Amino acid sequence: MAGVGFRFRDGTSDAAIFESVVQQNEYRLPNRIHADAVIVDIGVHIGSFCHAVLSRGASRVYGFEADPENYRCAQRNLAGYGDRVILRHAAVWRSDQRVAALHLRDCPEPSNTGWREVFGEDGSSPVAAVPLDEIVRDVTDYGRRRIAMLKIDCEGSEFPILLTARTLHLVDAIVGEYHEFNSSQYPEPIPAPARVPGYDRYTMAELAPVLERWGFAVEVKPYPESRLGVFWARRADSRLRGPHLIRRVRSLMAGSEGFSARI
Repeated sequence: MAGVGFRFRDGTSDAAIFESVVQQNEYRLPNRIHADAVIVDIGVHIGSFCHAVLSRGASRVYGFEADPENYRCAQRNLAGYGDRVILRHAAVWRSDQRVAALHLRDCPEPSNTGWREVFGEDGSSPVAAVPLDEIVRDVTDYGRRRIAMLKIDCEGSEFPILLTARTLHLVDAIVGEYHEFNSSQYPEPIPAPARVPGYDRYTMAELAPVLERWGFAVEVKPYPESRLGVFWARRADSRLRGPHLIRRVRSLMAGSEGFSARI
């Protein structure tokens, strides 16, 4: 778990992200993962989460990364896992609209290699787009097997991706980072390509009930003074569950966006 063989770019957030995901176990992974577990990683970055689950025993990880430099770093860092990891340079996207490509926004802080939104204007760096439902159907062989965990950290795209998905019944657990838009703490409007009819803002107050209707119990950890946070959505019978997640959380965020926390 020490990250032997991982390469971090000097003067970037690479090492800090690896420490958070792998060494601090931000996503609360169990010590061991079933050998037959299949996992999908949306927003691979340099491969930290893929490494974390593969080193715990996962048999196969399908990873998607939109940024070309991050993708090449992940290829290099994960090469030792061979065919247990399948990487694709693509942006995972919503399932209600088919688009061939999205466009990467330039990062205002180049050292923050974990930040790369796909809400850029035409003419900016293009990246192939693939709907989540297509990935789930392919990975599960049209429902003949299940995805043990879907991890998603894609700088705001998680909302249109999850809100428009129709295959989440094939997923046992979802973990990820959320990025609010048009919330009380972050008033920036939802980018036009990411808008989903019926949703005027993107917060966990909108996303959590959707995930609960899919049968997940949801837990949220907001970052202090930030539009960001981490969430966990798991089924009671998930093989990746931990004892602290075998509970139904209906009201999530004390004092945030109309939620009060009860466990």
